[in-house]
Amino acid sequence: MKTLRQQGVFNQYTSMDAQVLAMVVAGATKKRLDVFFQDNLWNKIHAENNAYFLMDKSGFPIAYGGLMMSVRDLAKIGLLLLNDGKNYKGEPVFSKEWIDQSITPTESHLMPGKRKNSDSLEGYKNLWWFPVERDEKDF
Repeated sequence: MKTLRQQGVFNQYTSMDAQVLAMVVAGATKKRLDVFFQDNLWNKIHAENNAYFLMDKSGFPIAYGGLMMSVRDLAKIGLLLLNDGKNYKGEPVFSKEWIDQSITPTESHLMPGKRKNSDSLEGYKNLWWFPVERDEKDF
């Protein structure tokens, strides 16, 4: 398959990348994305309600936009980011370094703002979008 551009120089979001990532997770862990999510995030944030992935016709979770959860449990994910990877009880879920690396774009084509090496104004990294104007209250 021919590529349009060299890898790592232009930001063009493609939803299917998230789906491929879900397949990689399933292959590497031998767990479907919904099970991996439950074991590695949902249980560790002490979610109060179930989360649901939309499923495709084969029963595989749709990773590019099919996750449903309560607002209260979504807030617990926000707290995880605000608390450097610790849940609301202070228990570590992810390392501070991993959180910082995940939510900090470092390459010019991933930075927010108008630029020739991206098809969007928002910044992007590791499945996170970043607003053009960002302040300390964003995370």
